[in-house]
Amino acid sequence: RAGRRRILNEPELIALLRGYNFTIVEDIPRTIAEQVSLYHNASFIIGPHGASFTNLIWCRPGTQVFELFSPNYMPDFFLYLATLMEVQYSGYYRGDAPTEKGYALTEDFTVSIPDIDRCLDALLNQPRAVSQPMQSST
Repeated sequence: RAGRRRILNEPELIALLRGYNFTIVEDIPRTIAEQVSLYHNASFIIGPHGASFTNLIWCRPGTQVFELFSPNYMPDFFLYLATLMEVQYSGYYRGDAPTEKGYALTEDFTVSIPDIDRCLDALLNQPRAVSQPMQSST
C-alpha cells in the first residue's frame, strides 16, 4: 500500500502470501479498466482497509475478500458492499477493539503473521459464509 494505513510488517505478510501462491499487486495508479479487470478476475483479494475496496462492485459472486484493519478504525462499509455483491467477506484486526468508536484514519498497524496464516488456511480450505471481522488477541 502506497498511501495511508500501511502494514508495518508488510514484507513478512508478502512472504506468507507468496507461500499461498498469491499474486502481489503493487499499489500504483491504474485506469478504471485496469481496476475493473483486477477485481473481476481475482478469486481472492486481501489488503488493508482503503478506497480500493470500492472496486468490489466488479467482483464475481463468490470472490473472497479479506480486509485488514487497525484495531482503532474498523468501518463496515465493505462488509455491506460485499454482502450486496455476494462476495465472501472476512476481516482481521490485531489486538483489542477500542470501547469507543476510533477514528485513526491514517494509523499504520501490524498483523500477526501466524494469525493471518491460520485465517488463510481456514478460508482457502473450507467454504465460508459472509462473516464478521476476525480478531487476534496477540
